[in-house]
Amino acid sequence: MKKSLFLFFVILIVLSSCGKQKDFNFIGKIYIYQNGNEKQTVGFSDEKIYFKWDDSLGIDAFETGYSFSTENDSIVTITLTKKPDYFENNKWQIVMKEQGFYTLASGKFYKLIDVITNKK
Repeated sequence: MKKSLFLFFVILIVLSSCGKQKDFNFIGKIYIYQNGNEKQTVGFSDEKIYFKWDDSLGIDAFETGYSFSTENDSIVTITLTKKPDYFENNKWQIVMKEQGFYTLASGKFYKLIDVITNKK
């Protein structure tokens, strides 16, 4: 009886965790892609996403509002309020990894470099 009750709870836990999407928290995080002298930085606040490019074309920055949705346990679609000139559209699909993410379009890996908190 104890074994079947234990097995029931194990199955219940496994089934309850299936289909749950991860809760991605981008707020206060900064990610960087670097390849030689080329740097692309992305930062998130609660209302805006910030981009900074520093490459052979010069230095440029962009900020806009954003929202995101998850497609499975690792793919996230970030929808930008305004489209940067460098993007084909206002959607940016990324694949989350433990210490950052890579983009589906370019395959560039953005490493988590900082987490900003308002703790004093």
